[in-house]
Amino acid sequence: MMDKQYRCSLSRLLFSYWKGEERKKAWIMGLLIAALTIAAVYMTLLLNDWFNSFYSALQNYDCQAIYHGLIQFTGYAFAYIAFSVYADYFQQKLALRWRRWMTEKYLARWTAGDMYYRMEVFSGGRGDNPDQRISEDIDSFTSQSLSLMQGLLQAVTTIVCFIVVLWNLSETLTFTLWGHTFYLEGYLVWTALLYSVAGTWVTHQVGKKLIALNYEQQKREANFRFGMMRLRDTAESVAFYHGGGRENQALFFRFLLAVANQYLVIKKNKQLSWLTSGYGQIAIIFPFVVAAPRYLTKKISLGGLMQIANCFGKVQDSLSYLVNVYTGIASWQACANRLRAFTDHMEAQTKAAQQAEKKLRITRGGHVLALHDVQVDLPNGEELLRHVSMTFKEGEKVIIRGSSGAGKSTLLRVLAGLWPYAEGKMELPAEGAMLFIP
Repeated sequence: MMDKQYRCSLSRLLFSYWKGEERKKAWIMGLLIAALTIAAVYMTLLLNDWFNSFYSALQNYDCQAIYHGLIQFTGYAFAYIAFSVYADYFQQKLALRWRRWMTEKYLARWTAGDMYYRMEVFSGGRGDNPDQRISEDIDSFTSQSLSLMQGLLQAVTTIVCFIVVLWNLSETLTFTLWGHTFYLEGYLVWTALLYSVAGTWVTHQVGKKLIALNYEQQKREANFRFGMMRLRDTAESVAFYHGGGRENQALFFRFLLAVANQYLVIKKNKQLSWLTSGYGQIAIIFPFVVAAPRYLTKKISLGGLMQIANCFGKVQDSLSYLVNVYTGIASWQACANRLRAFTDHMEAQTKAAQQAEKKLRITRGGHVLALHDVQVDLPNGEELLRHVSMTFKEGEKVIIRGSSGAGKSTLLRVLAGLWPYAEGKMELPAEGAMLFIP
């Protein structure tokens, strides 16, 4: 288990951009998106009042009120569309800025200090597919994060605006239980809350495994794609040995692993779709069932019934935000976990390299290559070379001989600064004065 100090927290991954050098522009655009989102919610609040007046006009056959209502609806609808379109537009622009910032940071870290090499050699395969982490996961993380945050803001604003209206539309519910009479204020609000909480809990129980499944699916798909890329890069070597058949078996095996996991994802999505679709369909008729008794007893008009149904639907839908976006949250969580793991691996390798550099003292600028009592270990701490001392003069020819696995190539990695598990003292020529040829 990796030490906690190396772990990238979700809050750090999520808020680093908002605390960075572009924070002013980011916050200005974020507040603009929030303002447009709230304005769009306010338009839906005005439309909720419109439901009452318009359907009441229909019930009373009031032509003038009907035409006036249609004109009023056109204005509200146009304003709502404008606010929504520009909120999405600025959200996409902000996501692109965020992605550019994160990509620049991650590319700089991945390419600095031979990190790309260290992660491949020393991470034990944990830093899988860094190209996908940087090219795809950052894009998905930024766009999905903003989309989820905007959706959450819209849901919270809708609840705040509509729950007061729904409370005022609710009459006091009187019922008798065990010989006692009880009075429940705002019963429509409590009904919507109970319905949403129950749906959210059931959805979480059914769909929580999707996070791990999505994480594994991305990993297996990336491994399959990388195998094909590797075949393209080594096409001539494989062709020389007529290895196409063996490569086909290896690639198809990786593909089957991805397919097997995809079947599990499809099965879990099917279960979640049954739940969310049924939940959504019941939610359409549920407010009418709750408010119909008041309409049938003529305590409210048709317009009042439609207003209650629309208001109840808005509150219930906002309270059910997690139900509606659970699949998206699972995908976002898996994406965030991959980026956090990628960050953790880079930080662990950086820490290991810093600790190793303190043990190996290097001086540069001379005309000799000298090693003084250098010792080299494997990553697991096992001894590889001990008490290596030698001096190479400029122009001198030297052959390093030894059995396979004795550490010949590893010694060259130490000279190149690629192998951090070494200690002692080295004298090296100036930067750029040494050339390593495979």
